[in-house]
Order: sequence, then structure tokens, then C-alpha cells
Amino acid sequence: MKNVNAPPWSLLTAPTLGARRRRAKLARIATVVCICMAAFGFLHALDAITGTDTVVTAVSSIARGATIRQGDVALTRVPASSIANRALHAASEAEGAIAQSHIETGQPLYAADVGNAPSVASGHTVLDITVANSVDTLIPGDTVSLMSSAGCDQAQPNPAEPVACTLAEHAIVMGTGSNDDDEHSGQGGHGRRTLSLILEPTVAMRVMMAAETGVIVAVYR
Repeated sequence: MKNVNAPPWSLLTAPTLGARRRRAKLARIATVVCICMAAFGFLHALDAITGTDTVVTAVSSIARGATIRQGDVALTRVPASSIANRALHAASEAEGAIAQSHIETGQPLYAADVGNAPSVASGHTVLDITVANSVDTLIPGDTVSLMSSAGCDQAQPNPAEPVACTLAEHAIVMGTGSNDDDEHSGQGGHGRRTLSLILEPTVAMRVMMAAETGVIVAVYR
């Protein structure tokens, strides 16, 4: 006769064949659960050690100052690390930007490797000017100031000894080029360097007037 007052665990603790079978079955289930938990913990630890990360890398070599186009970069799986974590993780973060340094094929890209492409804000204009100094190291997005020996508002006390003055404090570089039609192009086969700059209209007019009476120098900032 079944004891209705027996506790629930008596089904496992009773000295009967059925209780022994139930204890053996419960032990097998507990063993399987422990093995599964151990396997999960092992796989989690292994993933932490040998995990991967997705970063933006260069498909081909990208020159400093070049605009990074779609197809110049791709997403690549690399071993997870603190260094990989600081790299760019979306191609859109690089596409359309300006390479701030030379980028080798397969090199991961970081925030310092890309810069925003310059855009012309409302109320500004783009002016192409010829400068007397070398500007080969300038890239789009760089900022320069423009100096001239003529064209300033103040009168020069001694025209024979021109005093340099500042035409523009902050001019954003859109691009560089070479004026092959310049009269100096016959010297060594190279024309004078030109700059495309974003300027306010009043500043652009002052720079144009100064270019007619003297030389202009772009000063790196």
C-alpha cells in the first residue's frame, strides 16, 4: 500500500529497485548537464583567446592625399586584439575620405589614416592661385595661410623693401596642380605650383588683386 504521507524525495531514497533506477537515471542526466556546461565554458574561453574581429583594410595601395573610393577598401577578419579594436569597422567610415598618409595593401585603416574631404560651405568660393613655394606635400583638407609682398590694405612705407602681409588666415586646400603655361615653366621643365582653395569671397578678391602685383606664398598650418 502506498504511503500518502511520504515526502516527494522518498521516490529516490526508498530502498527499492524503482528508486535505485530513478537515482541512476538522475545521475546520468546530471553527468550530461555537467559535460555540456564544461564544453560551453571551454568553447567560450577558446573564443576569447582565438576570437576574430572585422576591420577595414586597403584592397590596394592608396597614396597620401588620394580620395578613398568604393572598392579601395574591404572588410577583413583578423584576430581580436586591442589594436584591431581601434581600427575602422565599417567601409563607409573610409569611403569618400582623404588618405592622410600612404596606405599599403592589406593595411588596416584607423581614424588617423582618413580625413574628411573638403566641401564648399555656403557663402564661400573656390579660387585657383599660383604660389611661389612648393606645395607638393599639401593634400585636400589641409589648411594654409596666404602671404604676399603686395596687395595688403595698408600702404607700404618703402616699396623697394616690400613687407610681407597676410592675405588669408585660413584657406582650405581643395587640390594642388602645376601651371605648365607659366613663364617659369621653361626652367627645368616644370611650371609653378597652383592651389585650389576655399575662401570667403572678400578674401578671394583680395588674393586675386595681390596676385597681379606680387607673389603669393602658402604657409603650412
